[in-house]
Amino acid sequence: MTVHPERTTFTGWFWSAIQSATGFTPTVVEEVKNAIHSTYEIPERSLADVKWTDQGRIQELINHLSDHLRDLQELREQQQQTGIAQGRALPADFLTRKKFQLLLDRVKATRPSSAFLFNYFESLNCQKCKIETLDKGLLQFRNLREVSFTGNRLRCLEHLPQGLEIVNACANRISEVGDLSHNVHLRHIGLSYNELDMLTNLVPTHVGTTGFIDNTTSSLPTLTPRSPATPVPCTTPYLTGLVSLDLGFNRLTDLPETIQALATHPHLLVLVLQGNPLALVPKYREYTLYHLMSLRTLDDVDVSPEEQEYRESEVELDPSMPQYAEVTVVLRIPKIEGLAPDPDAKPVEVEIDTGKGGKKGGKEPPKGAGKKDAGKGGKGKNAAESDEPPEPIVTYQTCVYLEGVFAGRTITTPEVPKQPRKPPAEGEAEGSVDPVELDFMTTLTFGPEVVLRDALLRPAKFQVWEVFKTLTLIPDPSLPEEEQPPPTEECVRQRIGHVDVSFADVLLPPKVENVTVETVDKMQANEFIHIDHLREEAIKQAKQKEESTESVVDEEELRRQQEEEERKRREEEEAQAAKAKGKKAAAKPAAKGKPGKDEPSEDEEPKEIIRYYNPMDLDVRVHMALSLNPTKPATPEPVEEDVLAVSAATSKSPGKKKK
Repeated sequence: MTVHPERTTFTGWFWSAIQSATGFTPTVVEEVKNAIHSTYEIPERSLADVKWTDQGRIQELINHLSDHLRDLQELREQQQQTGIAQGRALPADFLTRKKFQLLLDRVKATRPSSAFLFNYFESLNCQKCKIETLDKGLLQFRNLREVSFTGNRLRCLEHLPQGLEIVNACANRISEVGDLSHNVHLRHIGLSYNELDMLTNLVPTHVGTTGFIDNTTSSLPTLTPRSPATPVPCTTPYLTGLVSLDLGFNRLTDLPETIQALATHPHLLVLVLQGNPLALVPKYREYTLYHLMSLRTLDDVDVSPEEQEYRESEVELDPSMPQYAEVTVVLRIPKIEGLAPDPDAKPVEVEIDTGKGGKKGGKEPPKGAGKKDAGKGGKGKNAAESDEPPEPIVTYQTCVYLEGVFAGRTITTPEVPKQPRKPPAEGEAEGSVDPVELDFMTTLTFGPEVVLRDALLRPAKFQVWEVFKTLTLIPDPSLPEEEQPPPTEECVRQRIGHVDVSFADVLLPPKVENVTVETVDKMQANEFIHIDHLREEAIKQAKQKEESTESVVDEEELRRQQEEEERKRREEEEAQAAKAKGKKAAAKPAAKGKPGKDEPSEDEEPKEIIRYYNPMDLDVRVHMALSLNPTKPATPEPVEEDVLAVSAATSKSPGKKKK
């Protein structure tokens, strides 16, 4: 009984691929092997979709299977004609007997057994085939020289055929590698974009003072200074033919330990460690090339003549120095452009009567400053002598700021006011709006951690917030302007959108010192937002919550409350009407002339301030820049002429002139 392997294993995938290309299954192969399927025919298949091996090679296999089935059919026909099928002896005729024997030998020689199919292929391209396990069936492919498992779901690289020379298993979930001691012919191993955090079974085990590395220990002995012509010794015959190793974008964090392990491959010519956290340290390339003398290409960049000179020098590199263990990230957010203007960007300047014979402030007198009416006679009283308390001065301001998380650190910029709209130029319908200058910069220090690599590799999300501030200032007439108490703030915050920022380009250069990436990203806005409406809704919800917590009052109490609220509302309306009437009467003497540019006429109605806008209609761009391991600017040495000039200037005494 033939057991069909699971589709997620390598053997299951192989039989599925063979069946789709040739129509053969494990059951059919076994039956053809036992000459049961004497009339089986290869179905017509289209080879246009065959990507896992050479289409010509598959066509040769189909032709071979067809020839075998044709010979098998002919053999069955001769058996029926001569009566051999009924157990009779071979025919007495020599030619007939010889022809039958040759046909029988050809059928046996071309019999398509499982071993024949396994040994038929020399290269397989198993990319994106949803393979999860490499089972022991892979060991039966003794003639396999090159295989690719890129883009699958493997967690362990194991059971590789002994004659394999090239293996690529990139973009999987591999966190461990099986024993490769029998793979002496391996020349290239590709394991980029996986989850390796150690080099277990990629380097010989038990290497210590005699040249063997013990992978079970947590740390390795420090690399000692070496002679340029003397490589690190390795006395174990492990992957002796390995010349190329791709370990890019894994989880390797310890640079000295990794280089110490890779030094056991004396013939390694090509190495890729780019994208690992250890490759973010400033002196990563120099340290790697210095200790791996056989390398000719590191991270797809050939070793330059200058680097070769540096390698052959006797400079000692101490792996305990900060440049091998610290990564510095400088994040800058200079500005945001495209935001809607702030109608309250220019708050009204007020005058404050200090009572000392002068007024400080702007153009418009404060409300309720306590001035005596001109109609009652007298010179008037100043604000200090007034019995009425000064009315509060209320202004509004809209600010924006950004907030996000980068590598586990919360980044928050200061709140910066939005800009007003400029007066329109000639021929323009409306004026432009200057960008909001944040001028934010922060410096972060990390170790070579996976979280930092992931933060650089994946887009970071920064939220754009808008803050509507209500500033209330109660002036104190007894104090000068510079000593006035600060205004109180009431803030309503609302997220208006977000930006997805990618800094992955900092991982591309061969050196990660003083690398800067600047981005301009468009804000993905939220749906329609009306911040004033949000404030009213918040107040309404607070009132509803307060009412829900209170006990139910009787109808009489509720009626009294409504009457009291109605009475207060009428009093407020009468007070506002009287106050407006008094303002018009006070403004009549000043209105004899023509109104100024900043003063509206009596007949002109005040313009309504519109704070309604839809962020979806805005084209907001956020400017950001990230620098990796920036070098400190060197202080230039003073020129000799400048030194002489400074010394001459300091030698002059500022004393009195001589008579």
